Amino acid sequence: MSTLVYDHPLRRIIVTWEKDNDGVAILTGYRDESITVEDKSKPDLRIVHGSNVHVHRFPADEYSEERQKVELTNFLPEAADTSFIVHVIPSVATSFNSQWITLLGLPKVDAVNQVADIEADMSAIALDGTALVMGRRGNHWWVGAVDDHGVPLHLESIPHPAKQPIAMFLHETLNDLLSTTNLKSRRLVVFGDQVTPEMLRDLAKQIAGRVDGIERLNPFHHVRSTLDEETAHGLLKRSHLLGTIVGAISMSK
Repeated sequence: MSTLVYDHPLRRIIVTWEKDNDGVAILTGYRDESITVEDKSKPDLRIVHGSNVHVHRFPADEYSEERQKVELTNFLPEAADTSFIVHVIPSVATSFNSQWITLLGLPKVDAVNQVADIEADMSAIALDGTALVMGRRGNHWWVGAVDDHGVPLHLESIPHPAKQPIAMFLHETLNDLLSTTNLKSRRLVVFGDQVTPEMLRDLAKQIAGRVDGIERLNPFHHVRSTLDEETAHGLLKRSHLLGTIVGAISMSK
């Protein structure tokens, strides 16, 4: 049996799972606790919330360690320290006549596998095919696209607007996303800490006739469960927030 911990700012989420004979994951346990409780867990996998991830994105058609070192030193020095793990997310779509690379700096917590929630979110979305993605984690929005193999086509982080009306922000953000070339889908999946009816209505107005539809992230049909009915129902209600769990499990060996 394996254990996963999601360090969300509002609560610490602990999930246990095991693989069935056919390789499908079975969720066997779920609980959450206050972040004020001492974390004594020794999980096999830890998901880092986007509010604790340092991000830098730069244009480059080809990755190199030398270029990464330069970018970290000059634009993301806080993640250049040995107390951080840097994940490299190359994008294959073209924006402003270039491909882009996104660097994610994750603080080392313990000697386990760690992924940022956006990595797991995109992996979860990819389980249902190629899609455009948009979601808020903490004070930042993640916008991009992923193919059905989990390969990021596009990924960028945008601060949540302090003064700009959210409908205008969504309109401009969607315009920028759709201007990116080589995107293979017009299916938009939303996820994150805050997916409200108002947000979905605002997005529906912006995407009318421009994309093939809008969906709330809900990847739990890709796993099985021995959880009690109330707990399982609670996961489905919060699938936009907790679907990252399924994505992280799908990324694990």
